[in-house]
Amino acid sequence: MCLGKNTDTKFHPEDHYCKAQIKSVMNYLALIKDKYCIDDILILSIDDKAKIKIGVPAVSRYVHSRKYFEIHNEPTTPDHDFPISEKLLITPSGNQLILIFYLINIGYLELDLKTETLKDKYERTFYCKPANSQLHIVNRPFYFVSTSAFSHAKDIYQIIQAKANKPSVLALTSDNGPDFSPNSYLVFIALGRLWKLLDLDQLFISSYAPYNSRYNSIEIAWGTMSQALAQIVLCPQAKEYIQREGGRVEMFRIAMAELDSIWGKTYYAEKLVQTRSIDPLDAEYQDNPFSDYESVKDVLNKGEKSTFYTKYKPEIKFLFRHCYRRSYYLHFKKCYKLDCSHCFNKIRHRESFDVLDEIDDKFGTLPKPILMDQVYDGEHYASFLDYKNSETLRKNIKEKLEKEEKKGDKCYFCNWYFGSSNDKKKHKIFCVG
Repeated sequence: MCLGKNTDTKFHPEDHYCKAQIKSVMNYLALIKDKYCIDDILILSIDDKAKIKIGVPAVSRYVHSRKYFEIHNEPTTPDHDFPISEKLLITPSGNQLILIFYLINIGYLELDLKTETLKDKYERTFYCKPANSQLHIVNRPFYFVSTSAFSHAKDIYQIIQAKANKPSVLALTSDNGPDFSPNSYLVFIALGRLWKLLDLDQLFISSYAPYNSRYNSIEIAWGTMSQALAQIVLCPQAKEYIQREGGRVEMFRIAMAELDSIWGKTYYAEKLVQTRSIDPLDAEYQDNPFSDYESVKDVLNKGEKSTFYTKYKPEIKFLFRHCYRRSYYLHFKKCYKLDCSHCFNKIRHRESFDVLDEIDDKFGTLPKPILMDQVYDGEHYASFLDYKNSETLRKNIKEKLEKEEKKGDKCYFCNWYFGSSNDKKKHKIFCVG
């Protein structure tokens, strides 16, 4: 994807880079789907939702209610919203201190690719924007369970395993939070393991720059989910439950059952939302491919001093050899090496790997968005299809990429561009040798 000259002073240049990168992912997948009629491409827009409260109104009283209430079952929303700290709510009656518990919601929104093209007022050709499709939500009790890159990878693994037709290419779009950031080594290992376990041809994750996550498709879906909870109190007897022995577990189970019932009857993108909850006593990291979060975290923090170093180094080294990383972007892809037992002769759509061979970098990933003054007089962005169809543009981009590659600090053994000196030091611990 090529960018025109940045003339908008409202945004940081990285924001433009990031928006173009997301669009580049979509157009690249649409190009493959259109040219080779590949239908097993899955795109997920992923995000955490603000925590849902238990025992008090689940969402703010300012959220508009668009439903009818039965007689003698009217809403009981309080007159005022009071500030909430981590787990405390101050009520007006005698300044009583009440424990408030939360549910964490993780959403995964499927996007349907469109291979029809359209032209804008600058006569640039684009693929149509993907359409929102099935929404998946996983609810977790905040008091008992935390989330991480590994829990998200586990969710995606279960979503895909439940499908009759497994994808060959998976693309993820997200904000740049710690559980989704392509710069995080935990995200790198979690998604790399997901790519390998699902035997995917390719896996991308492209994240939005800071303050731009509003462009993520799933952000709109959360509004619909909040409206479904307007004037609703999950487990109104929460105060009574937490005073009993073991009552907190029961309270969470009741609240999550109510939440699943409400959201399970809610439509989004003309499809019923698929929602499920993690039981408070269910070991989140036990007996599944992503159960070793603490061990992986230990080896990343301590390096060669960790007792798990020799166990995980081969896996991490393998993932480094099959990964390309740059700002806001991570890409896993099968290779053609004869000695690679995982990849060789196991590519489902080999022809799709060669779509951009003439214009890609050496790894065969998406073209890096760069500024080109000679494109559209340096004032507007060039589209992905312009890049694909213009030999002159490809030549100019290639020359500029080669110059930037010489300046960039990159691993000698793989396609990992270092983000910092600490990143370089950590990378060499696992990649070399």
